[in-house]
Amino acid sequence: MAKVLYGVAGEGYGHSSRSEIIGRRLLEAGHNVRFAASGKSLSYLSPIFPGRVHEVFGLQLVYDHGAVQPLKTIVQNIKEYQAGSSVNQRLFEMARQFEPDLVISDFEPFCGWWAFRRRVPCVYIDHQHILTLARLEGIPRGWGRLQTDCVVRAYHSFAQCYVGINFFRVEVKTPRLVPINPVVRKQVMELSPSYGDHILVYVTDSRPETQQYLIKQFGPFSSYHFYIYGFHVEQEHGNCIFRKTSTDGFLQDLSSCAGVIATAGFSLISECLYLKKRMLLMPIKGQFEQQVNAIYAERLGFARNVRWLESDSLKLFLKDIEREFPRDDRILWPDNERFFNSLDHVLRTNRIYLGLNRTTAGSICNRSLLS
Repeated sequence: MAKVLYGVAGEGYGHSSRSEIIGRRLLEAGHNVRFAASGKSLSYLSPIFPGRVHEVFGLQLVYDHGAVQPLKTIVQNIKEYQAGSSVNQRLFEMARQFEPDLVISDFEPFCGWWAFRRRVPCVYIDHQHILTLARLEGIPRGWGRLQTDCVVRAYHSFAQCYVGINFFRVEVKTPRLVPINPVVRKQVMELSPSYGDHILVYVTDSRPETQQYLIKQFGPFSSYHFYIYGFHVEQEHGNCIFRKTSTDGFLQDLSSCAGVIATAGFSLISECLYLKKRMLLMPIKGQFEQQVNAIYAERLGFARNVRWLESDSLKLFLKDIEREFPRDDRILWPDNERFFNSLDHVLRTNRIYLGLNRTTAGSICNRSLLS
């Protein structure tokens, strides 16, 4: 049995839902797992793994008018760091007493740096390192790309390997990066997809003027209902039905929708691939990762990439959803068992034995990786 410290970033729910899937498999394999989580991941994972989740100070993005604000993000995190440092001191004391054999990080920097200083093997399992350690074709250079490169490299550059969870094939810059197909939540795998007369809409900009804009844009397309999440209200305006946040309700609407209009978050894209739902993507301004996701999703033929929602792009999207879902060889399809088989192989190649493949015997984490 190995002792594993698992760091989870707190921005969005993609990190936490993915870490839940991997954490459960680690526990099923007999390992002792402690999670270090911040923000949304802390609240998401704590009830799922009672007694195993500890708080870590997490860096948070600041949004305004639906866009990332880089300067405000820096200022806000500097202001909160002093209070956060005491939180991290308690975490590091727990980690010292726990004496983990392995640190896994889903884009959580402090556990990675702790592992480097304590000479504990560290593996990153996330999507973000694809942005810096893979060759991205046809992606424009600019401030967003430079900023992302600096942030991702600063998070941790001394891991034994980087498992890049990704939905498109890429050429790697270093053998330490291994692209692996996405995983999806158990709740998604249990869905039976159908194609009804509604479009699922997910937005992060909840201003009243945004709500009115959506009503105006969707109103003329009366042959569809639009189920809209993100405004935290229960309202109906013609064919626009606004729904409050609900995991079960959202998944049921996702399962039975004709298509999805949303920002370009990695986890939702993965779930739409699994359920074969076409997408109209509006990446958050200033979010380079989402811009890359949207460009590749459009290139692979299952999504349209737009800067903002307008009548012409909506017409084209509604025509798209009538066509068969593409089966491009460049797509890395979500497949949980394939993911764990690949992850088990990658870790064993790095002499880390966790027995995540259900057909593989043995569950010892070998620290000789540091020799």
